[in-house]
Amino acid sequence: SRFLGGLGRQGARSLPGAMSTASEPREAPDEHELSLVDGKELERVEARRDCIRSSIAVAFMVAFSLAMAFVLRDFGTEALPEGVRVISGIIGWLYFSAWSVSFWPQVLQNFARKSTVGMSFDYQMLNVIGFSAYAIFNCAMFFNADIRAAYSRANHGQASPVQINDVLFALHALALTLVIVVQIFIFEAGGQKVSLFATVVCLGSVAVVSIYAILIAAGVGGSVFNWLDWLYTVSYVKLGVTLIKYMPQAVINHRRGTTDGFNMHNVLLDFTGGSLSVAQLVLDCWVLDDWSGITGDLVKFLLGLTSMVFDVVYVLQHFVCFSERNRELLRRRLVLETKHGALEASRILAREEQEAAARGRPAPVAVPNDKTLLLAGSVSPSSGAALTDSGLGGGSPSLAHV
Repeated sequence: SRFLGGLGRQGARSLPGAMSTASEPREAPDEHELSLVDGKELERVEARRDCIRSSIAVAFMVAFSLAMAFVLRDFGTEALPEGVRVISGIIGWLYFSAWSVSFWPQVLQNFARKSTVGMSFDYQMLNVIGFSAYAIFNCAMFFNADIRAAYSRANHGQASPVQINDVLFALHALALTLVIVVQIFIFEAGGQKVSLFATVVCLGSVAVVSIYAILIAAGVGGSVFNWLDWLYTVSYVKLGVTLIKYMPQAVINHRRGTTDGFNMHNVLLDFTGGSLSVAQLVLDCWVLDDWSGITGDLVKFLLGLTSMVFDVVYVLQHFVCFSERNRELLRRRLVLETKHGALEASRILAREEQEAAARGRPAPVAVPNDKTLLLAGSVSPSSGAALTDSGLGGGSPSLAHV
């Protein structure tokens, strides 16, 4: 608005004997006038929106966790004292909320940008296998009476440590991971494909679990051929996938020299969920003075620790290693989206990145040193008269500053 106002005043001064333009209707700004965009201002606007969205998400998580912990307090571990059960329930629902909400920023970002560039496809495909296994394990341990009885006999009479929030989280995570996989197929992918390594791991995991289940169903004898041990095997699939799934994303970030496209809210919420998950498990075991809850649900414990370690790696990449390039890419994307829309902006950036990868170096980011970013028009921020000469007054626009 400041730019357009100044342009109007300049135009009035440039006309001999011109009267004040305050009472005269002004024509709608043409495309060239709107091509001058303040990238830093766009970045500040986006940061304010991001802050508002984050505040709403945190408020929702806390309110939801308190409500669910109170309503479902009778579904907690029966051996815990009532007060501790409520506290454990609050922590459990907080980690459920953090881990569950952590999937949404990536889904919404992919949808807004119409692009999945910057997100590791291996990471997401491994997530499908991992969360499928985790959902099977949690549902069986929570809903199946025979499995719960077998677990109790194998763990000195202790009840299953799996709670209702574990079940809901696993199902919710699987559903949103499948949504992301669909987005991979319908949005701009930048030429990325699932690697042979991830394909072998996924198919191999499914084959092992399926063959084991067929043998048990066929009545093969042996101490390890029972459904409880089969569930443990399924849980180890989840654990194994988790131990390797984070690496492809870290490698892609390193190769691209940026974390752009991989949503950091996902990482921060994942770290929060992992720490709260471990805290809930340790609290329950400490109060009961029985640490078999950790050995009996080793997957949950190691999942939390593993996710926290790799989340720290992602945070260092985003805020330390590639912080300057991330900001440059964000400003350029915002400018391109203002000019061309989200879909075309994603295509332009993906094409530039592919061309740069073919040359063996990161894609250049054309961001002027001053605060003004240009999409069209060779405009000098220090001279208003240059606006007329650069195309706003009828000349041919230049793309020299793009």
